[in-house]
Amino acid sequence: MRTRHHNGRILIPPPPPRERTPLSLLSPRKRGERVCKDARWLFRDASDHNGGFSLIEIMCAILVMGVALVALTRGLTTAMGSTKDSEVETTVVSLAAGQIETLRAGGVLTDDTTDGDFGDNFPQYRWEQTVAPGGLDGLHNVEVSVLNAKSGVTLYKLNTLLFDQDYPSSSAADEKAKQRDQDKAKKRNRRGA
Repeated sequence: MRTRHHNGRILIPPPPPRERTPLSLLSPRKRGERVCKDARWLFRDASDHNGGFSLIEIMCAILVMGVALVALTRGLTTAMGSTKDSEVETTVVSLAAGQIETLRAGGVLTDDTTDGDFGDNFPQYRWEQTVAPGGLDGLHNVEVSVLNAKSGVTLYKLNTLLFDQDYPSSSAADEKAKQRDQDKAKKRNRRGA
């Protein structure tokens, strides 16, 4: 006997109940066939009611998407912050190396501590440099620190050893010129140029 379902599909009802031989008395082959027939009926019945998503399935999907979105947002925020930190670090390293090269190009090194800023190009940073004796005649230990101009926190510190370019001087005139150059260098370093 066939009946029509509300959506037009024809359903075949299950066979009427009859006396069945217990599974334990059947051969393994017959046992498997009976289990398969029962399972087919169960699966066919379940597929008839698979018309859409349930509310719980939709809520679980929204929850999974929300967790994924939060993780993605956190990852992007971390990546952007890391990029900014890297940019600041690269800038302060370049500024410290530039200050060492400016000192090296000046030619005359005087043992002193000076400070200054990097001008209008980098108003958020300032520098402090210390030139100290290096243990040998004409050798100087140079330490340049780049600091945050507002907070005064040291962002980067660079140490190096530099020799005087005109060491050793051979005459009194050279000694006088060296002293004059040292005085000029001291004034220039105090001005931050």
